[in-house]
Amino acid sequence: MDSMIWIWLIYGSFSVALSIAVFTILTCHSKFKPLFYRLVQMDMFMAYHIQCASLILKCVFRYTYAKYPFASEIWKKRFVLIIFATISYSILVTIPFCFASKTMASRLGFYAIMMNFETVFYFVLTMWIGYLTHLSLKSRSIHFLKSMRQLNYYLFSDIAIHLILLFGVMIPMVICYHWPHDTKKYILIFVLDVRKGPSECRICNRPAHGHHCGVATCKGCKTFFRRMCVSSTEVECKLNNDCFDLTKRSEWFFI
Repeated sequence: MDSMIWIWLIYGSFSVALSIAVFTILTCHSKFKPLFYRLVQMDMFMAYHIQCASLILKCVFRYTYAKYPFASEIWKKRFVLIIFATISYSILVTIPFCFASKTMASRLGFYAIMMNFETVFYFVLTMWIGYLTHLSLKSRSIHFLKSMRQLNYYLFSDIAIHLILLFGVMIPMVICYHWPHDTKKYILIFVLDVRKGPSECRICNRPAHGHHCGVATCKGCKTFFRRMCVSSTEVECKLNNDCFDLTKRSEWFFI
């Protein structure tokens, strides 16, 4: 069986089990919602990196068979190690993205650019390996050369699109001072599934332990918020009248 199929069978089973377990936990108590978003986010990014790594691995597989006559012996002996290294790599490169939140605004731009850069890197590496395979097999079949040229054309088109996004949109947004800070932040994080809930108490800025009427509060400020804020009849909007959420009151500053 092809090594790619084995990788997807192993990770696919783990992904299904993880999804079932997480959905079960989520239906039991809403407290686990942040954990749910983090696990789903890690599962999505890990699947993306495993797919890219599997594509590169398949290209390397074809190149070694085209270049070396004893390639089959290498793949048989190192099969388990190759699968373990592929999955481990996909997990390691996924970890930094799973700790990003809106409270880490200084890192969001870096994470977004790195995500786009990794995609470009995967395409470049895939094309380079394909080019080496092309050189190894150029004298064997004319039909193979035509299919390889068509594949390289598609890959060059994809990498051109990503390079335009990276150097024409992402990086200019970072260094351009004419755009508002919020605009740059939301453009940079469009590839990230960022945690929505605040991690700090809206009253004292200490770590929040939960939400009261939609507002993140710590244990010490929960009683104060209920007594001084919710019961207050005089309110003032500090967000240009864009916070008319009277049910949750999550964006109101109370007098």
